[in-house]
Amino acid sequence: MKNWSEMKNWSELDWWKTSDWLSVQNKFLLYEDNICPCIDDMFLSMELTPYEEVRCAIIGQDPYPNPALAMGLAFSIPDVVRKAISPTLRNIFDEYICDLHLPSPTTTDLTPWAKQGVFLWNAIPSCEQWKSMSHDWEEWHDLTREIMERLDDKGIVFIFIGSVARRFVPYVSSRSSTIELSHPSPRTNSYRPPPGSPVRRFKGSRMFSSINDLLGYNPIDWKLP
Repeated sequence: MKNWSEMKNWSELDWWKTSDWLSVQNKFLLYEDNICPCIDDMFLSMELTPYEEVRCAIIGQDPYPNPALAMGLAFSIPDVVRKAISPTLRNIFDEYICDLHLPSPTTTDLTPWAKQGVFLWNAIPSCEQWKSMSHDWEEWHDLTREIMERLDDKGIVFIFIGSVARRFVPYVSSRSSTIELSHPSPRTNSYRPPPGSPVRRFKGSRMFSSINDLLGYNPIDWKLP
């Protein structure tokens, strides 16, 4: 297992020094190889997007429970299995096409976004293979809470996608900009936010251009190959 607690730029998180991190590692020993994503890829989002470079954070639920799809980067799928694109990512790309008037991407790997300061984080960073939400642990809640608070200190743009991600909205202050969306899974296609709710339906949300409007003079180049 990589020594994530020594990771450049994210090593100052207090969470690495708590019993929570030790508890998570002990739980991993129980699951052995039955974890999504694999343990060495679990914090890939931190590797690709150092804390100092984060400009916006897109927060998802938990990893794809299919071990071939989960790669430690929220919503992203390795290119080697792009023919098996998930319905969730397909709906994200549909919004990408409609919002930005760009052609359908030929890649499913969202690393180009991560390298521009888009922190693609799952609120629950792991799950048991084929069992979504199986690692909804308090330890992960504590980690994501601290990440939200640390990023909020920078005054960035947060996008919370789905009800699990939206648990962490209260940890973001008015110094940052916040967008709350329904989940892009086909299961939520019929979702309609109640009157007065800050939550937007994902479809038609114009997520990508909305983020760039909030970023102003330094927008994200969302175009994928």
